[in-house]
Amino acid sequence: MSAAPRVKKIAAICRLAVATLVTAAAGTADATSSSFRLSDPSETALEAVVGRRADGGFVSAWRGFAGAITARRFLADGTPAGAPLLLKPSDGRSATSLRIAVNRRGDFVVTWEGSDENGSEGVNARSFRPDGQLVASVRAAEFRNESSTGSDVAIDDDGDFVIAWRGVRQIAIPILIPYGAIELGSSSVKAQRFTSTGTPIGRVATIAASITDPVPVIGVFEQSAPAVASDGAGNAVVVWGTRDGIGPNAVFARRLSPRGIPQGLAFRVDTRSDAGAYDPDVDMTEDGSSMVVVWQQSHSVGGGGFSGYDVLARRYDSRDRAGPVVAAGDLVLIGGRVSVDMNLAGQAVIAWPATEADFCCLPPVVAMQRLDARGARVGGNQRVSTDYADFAAAAIDDDGSAVVVWSIRTVSPPAVLASLLPLP
Repeated sequence: MSAAPRVKKIAAICRLAVATLVTAAAGTADATSSSFRLSDPSETALEAVVGRRADGGFVSAWRGFAGAITARRFLADGTPAGAPLLLKPSDGRSATSLRIAVNRRGDFVVTWEGSDENGSEGVNARSFRPDGQLVASVRAAEFRNESSTGSDVAIDDDGDFVIAWRGVRQIAIPILIPYGAIELGSSSVKAQRFTSTGTPIGRVATIAASITDPVPVIGVFEQSAPAVASDGAGNAVVVWGTRDGIGPNAVFARRLSPRGIPQGLAFRVDTRSDAGAYDPDVDMTEDGSSMVVVWQQSHSVGGGGFSGYDVLARRYDSRDRAGPVVAAGDLVLIGGRVSVDMNLAGQAVIAWPATEADFCCLPPVVAMQRLDARGARVGGNQRVSTDYADFAAAAIDDDGSAVVVWSIRTVSPPAVLASLLPLP
């Protein structure tokens, strides 16, 4: 068979798979009727994030064409509160790892990784008051002689914030070996606290560090992109994934003081030794009494074929006493990332791009799961969208009402949508 017929056949199979999933999901979706568009109809909007105030108002940010970053405030009913805020123009410079943090009164910080006009890579931060007035514009972290593949931000009641990021540095020139190379380098998870005006608090803290690829027999030792959460007083926790080249990937956590000083030793969150754990997220209650860590855990289907990801969650109290691991997702995560948000009462919402089955060609929908204050599931997964969605994120207010945002590519230009989901 020539290349052209093979391509046509694969395309037909994928179209059939897409039609099958959309038809099935349309019969079970329970929140699509309330979705509405956040981005401007003429604007290209891709990756989206969201944070919520105690009263239900929320702030969303998204990445647009040629690296543009836009944020906008909304009332609890989804009505825009003020004009869009252009944080970064469409200048062609990179913009990745977009994140947002919003405190109870509405102060917020938006961060992303990208290059400046001189080509230097780093984490950029913009902090705002509840009315959308810019407070500070800072270069929060500079990647000198290293690179990063992930960062996150959290905010306390005073508007002070903490940024965590992953740094990778090459120590020696790679040595070529059959089927690959030994690349000696270092991998680390770091964090830095700032005042609301962008002034650093203390020094950069190293949360975890290791050497990558020391010898081909041992394999790779490295950390993955971190996530960070903070309570109202500035006590924070950082979570990240790590791998040692021997066992499967694992998820770890470590506390930070309000001065940004690491507290105690890192502790492992996942519990299985036969399945990898990846890309964690975390949030904490405003009083610091509990936190919830979520992550993706791999599983193989079809006799070792395509590997999908289960969504798991675990609650901890203020003394890091752990509850049981909870299988949060009935729907399989495929691509994208899982996000979690908590309110004052300890209720949590989790959102992720999901598929109905372990199949590569099925388009992802948006799934959401609630947890109660004990970390147990409340009901089953909600299908928030049946569109081809990615970069889903959720936030919850004190009443338990949730907002979920996601980006879709089935419209032109691509857009960011949201859905408001009151407590059942």
